[in-house]
Amino acid sequence: MKKNILWIVKMTAIYSFWGIILQAAIVNLLFASSPSEGQNLRDVKLSVKAINVTFHDALKIIEQKTDFKFNYIEDEIPINENVTISVTDESLYNILEVFANDYGLIFNRINNQITIKKSVGGETEKITAIAETGSIKGKIIDAQTKEPLIGANIVLKGTTIGVTTNLNGYYEFENLTTGNYTIVVKYVGYATKSENINIFINKTVELNFSLEPSLVDLDEVVVSGAFGQTEKRALPNPITSLKVADIQTLPSTSVNEILQNKVPGYYQIAQQEGNVGTNSYGLRGPTSLNGPAIKYYLDGVPIQDLGNFFLLGNLNNIERIEVLRGPMSTTLYGSRANAGVVNIVSKKPLAGKTNVNFSTAITAITNKYATGTPLQNEQTLNVSGGTNQYGYNIGLSHWDRDYALQPSTIPRASFWGLDVGLKSDYDPLLIDIHVSYAKTTTGTFEKLWWHDYARERGWGSRYNRDLVAIKTNYQSDFYTLKTNLNLRQILSSNWYHNLTAGYENTENQFYKIPSTSNSADPIWNTSLAPIKRYTLRYFMNYNTYINDVLKIDLTGGFEHWQFNNDSFALLTSTSWGNQFPNSEDIISDPDGLISTIVHTTEYNYGYFGESVLSYDNKLFLTTGLRVEKNSGFSDNFDTSVLPRIGLSYVQELGDVTLKPRVSWGLNINPPFYNQVIASVTPFWIQLANPDLKPEKNSGYEIGADIYYGNLFSFEVTYYNQKASDLIYQTYFEDEESNFYVQYVNLNEVLNEGFEFSGYLNLNPFSLSATFTSTNSKVGNGAELIGYSEGDRLINIPISSLNLELTYKIPSLFSETGKGGSVGLRANYTGSQRQTDYLALYDSRYIPGAPRYDGHTIDIKSYTLFGLTANYWVTDFLQVYVFIKNLTDKEDILVYTYPIPGRQSTLGLKFNF
Repeated sequence: MKKNILWIVKMTAIYSFWGIILQAAIVNLLFASSPSEGQNLRDVKLSVKAINVTFHDALKIIEQKTDFKFNYIEDEIPINENVTISVTDESLYNILEVFANDYGLIFNRINNQITIKKSVGGETEKITAIAETGSIKGKIIDAQTKEPLIGANIVLKGTTIGVTTNLNGYYEFENLTTGNYTIVVKYVGYATKSENINIFINKTVELNFSLEPSLVDLDEVVVSGAFGQTEKRALPNPITSLKVADIQTLPSTSVNEILQNKVPGYYQIAQQEGNVGTNSYGLRGPTSLNGPAIKYYLDGVPIQDLGNFFLLGNLNNIERIEVLRGPMSTTLYGSRANAGVVNIVSKKPLAGKTNVNFSTAITAITNKYATGTPLQNEQTLNVSGGTNQYGYNIGLSHWDRDYALQPSTIPRASFWGLDVGLKSDYDPLLIDIHVSYAKTTTGTFEKLWWHDYARERGWGSRYNRDLVAIKTNYQSDFYTLKTNLNLRQILSSNWYHNLTAGYENTENQFYKIPSTSNSADPIWNTSLAPIKRYTLRYFMNYNTYINDVLKIDLTGGFEHWQFNNDSFALLTSTSWGNQFPNSEDIISDPDGLISTIVHTTEYNYGYFGESVLSYDNKLFLTTGLRVEKNSGFSDNFDTSVLPRIGLSYVQELGDVTLKPRVSWGLNINPPFYNQVIASVTPFWIQLANPDLKPEKNSGYEIGADIYYGNLFSFEVTYYNQKASDLIYQTYFEDEESNFYVQYVNLNEVLNEGFEFSGYLNLNPFSLSATFTSTNSKVGNGAELIGYSEGDRLINIPISSLNLELTYKIPSLFSETGKGGSVGLRANYTGSQRQTDYLALYDSRYIPGAPRYDGHTIDIKSYTLFGLTANYWVTDFLQVYVFIKNLTDKEDILVYTYPIPGRQSTLGLKFNF
C-alpha cells in the first residue's frame, strides 16, 4: 500500500511538471494570437467600391484614400485572393476587422505603418486590429533617503497590466492603448500612491513617484499565511514579517537572535557562553516533550532546526523572515508545527545590471575565562544580476571565532556557506531554484567556571576524578546541503498552480582527537549521523468575485515528505565492556570495537484545503482542513484531521485603521516510529506501545491591529492553548536488574499569555517594542514527571521586553544622500525557574550531602543593552558598529553558565 501511494505521488509530480510546461506553451500560443483593439482607427472613415479585386489591390486602394502604408511578406498573406469592398463612410477599423476574420490575419499599427501577419495556428475567430499606442516611464524613490526602491509594484488600475522597478528604481509601460489611466504604486512598508494620466499616440509620459514610509502594512503580501501570496489584511492570526532593514540593522549573525529581538512570544531557553549552535528557543511556551515544535522553512521547503548553524554570517542572502505563532498554521504546514512556523525567504534575482555587495567585520569578545581577547571575524559576498526573463543571486559567506573559553580542542570555530539562486520568468511560467551548502566546525572546551564552583562548594576528590574522566577532545564537523525547485504557472489573472520540490542532506561527523600529550590515548570514538529529507508539494489557487463585493479565494493540494536518519557510532570496548545485548544493529569486530547503527525513516502524507471568503475587502472568514498520515502513527491511530478557523475585519476611521481578529486551530506532533515499536539498545530494552498517540496543541487567540496614520502601529494578542498527550519516556527495572523504557502519553501543559508589539514614528526618531507575558503550567498528570498540578514550568521566562530607539542621521556629505542611523536597544528577560544543578552536584560530590530531590530555583530577571550605528560615507561604502551586552553583565548565570560578555563589532559594507 505504501509503495502504491508513493508511486502515485511520484507520477503526480511528473505529470504536474510536464503539465505545467505544456500548459505554458498553450497559454503563450493563445496570448500571441490575442487581438488588441485600436480605438483611433474607428475615426478614420472612407468610402470604397471595389468589386472582385485582389487582396493586394484592395490594400493599395486603402493606401490611396488614407495616410497609412501596409507592410507584409507576400508569402504570409493571401495577396491574390479576390475580395469585394463596397462601403460608404465606413471606419477603417471595421474594414480591417473583416479581413482579419476572413483570412486569419493580425494588423499591427505603429504610427502610419500597418504590419500584416498571419495568425499563429490559423484561427478563424475574431481577430481585430491593434491600436495606436503610447508609453509611460519613470522612477520610484524613497521620499526621505532619495534611494531608488527596487521591486516596487506599479499597476494600471482596472487592468491586469503591471511592472516592477529595476535595480535603479526605473519602470516603463510600453505599447499602451491611448486613453485615460489610473497608475497605482505599491511597495512594502510605504504608503500607496496613485495618479491619473492620459496616454497619447506615440507619446511617452514621464511620471516619477516619491513614496513615504508607512506603518499600515495590511496590503503587504506575505507567503507564509498561505502558500499563495496573500495580503496581511486577510489573515486571522498575527504574522511577523521582518524585512531586509530589520535584519541587517541587528547586531547578530544568528537568525534565532533576530527572532528573539523582533517576534513577540519567541524566547530563548538558554544563552550560554562558548556554545556555538546549542542554545534552544521556544514560542509561546512548551507544546511538546518530543522534539522541536517550531517548524522551519526555507522558501517554503521544510529544513532542520536552525540552531545557530544555518545562514550564519550571510544575512544579505535573506529578503525577509515571516513568523506564524501558535497552531493556527495547521492547514498548510501540518504536523510538527505545534508552536508555529518560521519561513525564511531568500533574495530573488532582480533584472538589471550586475550588483556586487561585500561586507567584512571583526568582533572583540569580553570574557574573564579567556586568555586574551577572543576575536570573531566574518566576510560576505553577494553578486546578482540578469534580465527581465532570468536572473541570478550568488552569496558566499565565512565566519570564524576564537573559542571564548580556554583551553579548547581546536583554536577556532568556523563556518563556510555558499548560496545560489536562479530565476526564470517566461510568462506565464515562473521557475525559482535555490541551492545552499554550508560547513560548520566546532570543538569541545573546558568549562573553567566549574573549577570555581568546586572550590567554593568543597566538591573534593570525586569531582577531580570525574573531571579527568570527562576531559575529552572532540571535534564536530556539520555539513548541510539544501536545494529546492519552485514552479509556478499563471493560468489566468485569478488562477495559478504551483509545484515545489526540496531536498536536504545534513551530516554531523563527531569524532575524538588524540591528545598530543598522552600517547596511551584509546582509539577514536566516532559517530556519523547523516539525515536526508525529501519534500514534494503541489497546490492550486483560484479566486473569483461571486458578486460586486463578495469574493472567494480557494487553495487545495497535497504534500509528501520523507525523513531518513542513518546513525553510525564506533565505541571502544573499554568504555562499554559486555553491556551490549545481542542485536542485529550492534556489531563487534575481532579487536573488541563495537559499532552501532540506527536506521530511522519517517514519512508523512498531507492533503489540505482552505478557503477565504471576503466581503467588500473588509470582512474575512478563513476555514481550513488538513488530513495527515504519518509513519509514527500507531495501528490504532490511522489518520489525523487538523482544522482551523479564523475571522478578521478591517475598518478605516479617518486616520485610524482597526483590524480585530480571532482564530482557533489544532496541530499535532506525531511519535517517532522507533518510539512506538519494541527495540533493544546497548543500554536498555524498549517496550512497544501500540496505543501511543500524537502530542496535540489546540487553542484560540484573540487580538487586534491598530494603526494611526504614519505615526503609530500597535498589535495585541491574547492566546490560550493546551498541549496534551505529551510523550514522555518512562524507566523501570525488573527483579533481574534489566533496565526497561517505554514511551507513553502522560500529561498536559497549559500555555496562555499576552503578546504586544508597537512602533512609534517621530521622524527622525522611531521607537519599536515587543512585550510578552507567558504563563506556562503543568496540568493533568503533573505528578508523573515530578510536578504538582498548576506548577510553573522550568526554563520559560515569565515575561520579556525588547525596546529599540533609533535616530536617522541625515546625509552630511555631498557625495551621497543616504545618511545613516544610530540605535539603542534594551532586552529584558523576566525571571524563570530552572533546575538547581549546583544542588544536584552537591549531592554527588559532597560527602553526606542530602540526596537531590529535583529542587528548582528561580533565576532573577536581567536586562542587556545594545548599541547600533551605521553611516553611508559614500554611495558605495557604509561603516557600521554593533555592541551587544553594552554594560558587560557577564556574571549572570543561566543553567549555571555565564552569559556572553560584551561583543563589539566594527564593519564595512561595499555596494557596487
